[in-house]
Amino acid sequence: MKLRIILLIFVTSIFFFSCSIPGKRSTPTQTARQQQTQPVQQQTAQKALSHAWFYFSGSSFFQIDVPNNAPQILKKPWTESVRISSSLSIKNESKDYDVYFTVNRAGLLIAKPSLPKKAVLAGDSQLFSKLTAGSLVCVDGFPVFHTYKNSFFSGKDKTIENLPFLVQFHPGTSIFLPLLYTRDLKIMNDAQVTDVQYTAGVWVASLKTETNDKTKFDYVNFFSYEPLVQFSPAKRNIVLETKKLSVGEYRKLLTPSSFTSAPARLKELYKRLPAGFPFYTSVTLPNGGSAVTYLSGSAENDKTFPSQALLSDTFSLAVFSDGTCFFAGALPNNHILSNGEPVAFRLPKLPINFTYGNIGVSGTNLYVSWEEGTFYETGRSGFLTVDLKEILY
Repeated sequence: MKLRIILLIFVTSIFFFSCSIPGKRSTPTQTARQQQTQPVQQQTAQKALSHAWFYFSGSSFFQIDVPNNAPQILKKPWTESVRISSSLSIKNESKDYDVYFTVNRAGLLIAKPSLPKKAVLAGDSQLFSKLTAGSLVCVDGFPVFHTYKNSFFSGKDKTIENLPFLVQFHPGTSIFLPLLYTRDLKIMNDAQVTDVQYTAGVWVASLKTETNDKTKFDYVNFFSYEPLVQFSPAKRNIVLETKKLSVGEYRKLLTPSSFTSAPARLKELYKRLPAGFPFYTSVTLPNGGSAVTYLSGSAENDKTFPSQALLSDTFSLAVFSDGTCFFAGALPNNHILSNGEPVAFRLPKLPINFTYGNIGVSGTNLYVSWEEGTFYETGRSGFLTVDLKEILY
């Protein structure tokens, strides 16, 4: 059970979104409402959300009134479906943040403060039609993301030669540049890089090699003495230093930390939840590496509530899969709310089997992914935009 929770958290974020909050238990919103005492929080609950819904269709997205009115589609395994799989915030020249979302099988969704409520989808059919888009990280100011091919769901086409496992995006040119291939790790060419983690210049990768009679896993960390990212879309030979890891070493790297060791800002953000309330949170930092996960409660608890948190320069934000949100601090160029105390609000309620997922804030606009899911399959998906300034100030 513990290993299953670990894999849910780190291999991809889809399983975050597959969890729903049981009706017989108190949701984070209900708990927060019972404890709200600040006038600002009471005012927030009375304000209408300024929001817009969008759904994905092929390599494009379209606006719609509510998610359940999006066209019905055939459900697919989450590795093969069009859905947001990760998010990343990168500080721009104006000291604000550009937000990037990997849209599996479609491209990279980009939201910038200079184009409020006008996100764009940059695509590459050759890349995204063949590979599953995984987690995003920031390397030297550039968005870099993991790609892989799922051998279980990809059917008869299991060819993986010459396919990259790490891809860089150039915002200025909208070019996707393959950075690394499996052969760069000095592992057999038919291995699949199933997971990648990145922290402070050091990468950790999980590789799977399948034969007719067995499946083998290898774990390595690697780094490059020269810059890994490329500042112009020109080919460069990169030499990696690699070191094999044991199963125990790799598992230790993926084990969620106790919430008692979380940063003070994160503890403050969740402090209105009662002691013992079971949840885990995947935390991302602007211009950061892989998300860090903290667990409050027991990993053996199937009722642990998933959430995602963002720690920005001036504010902290958490969003649970049911739409419960906590905000503390100040939006850019605005005053601090409620003397720094967390403010609770709720995103629009989603239909049954729909959940919220990855988050990002660009300017004063919140972007939240949503999707329809049952077990390992995903149906309709898209994102919600919310004007935080209108509902919080």
